[in-house]
Amino acid sequence: MLQKKALYRSFRLQHFQLCTILVPKDTIHEQFIPYESDITNEDYNYIMLWRNKEVFRKTIKSNCNYEKKMWGLDFNYNIIHPIFAKFILETTTHSNECADEEIERVSSIFRKMYPNKSNPSDHPMIGAKVLLS
Repeated sequence: MLQKKALYRSFRLQHFQLCTILVPKDTIHEQFIPYESDITNEDYNYIMLWRNKEVFRKTIKSNCNYEKKMWGLDFNYNIIHPIFAKFILETTTHSNECADEEIERVSSIFRKMYPNKSNPSDHPMIGAKVLLS
């Protein structure tokens, strides 16, 4: 049973907020990632869009949990369907010409989110420097 739960958890994007520090609104602070990351600002904007809109969360969940093509731990073997890629990139083109580029874009973002050498966790650390007077 434990192995089944671990397997189920492996195919879900997760978010944990481990620590929260409350400071006055006008406090000077700086957020940072304490390691080098390949995630670009454009990637981050997509990730936040997918995380914050329920329709994208549900679509990603159903796509990665599809019984016949369930996503595994090595994202290089996971299948991204062109319709899925167009949808989560909010692409409005109906041409198949861009499909390969869109699939590669989505795959690239997900590979950066999966634990790897440049991203040590699927819920990476974020640091904050707070200046108190």
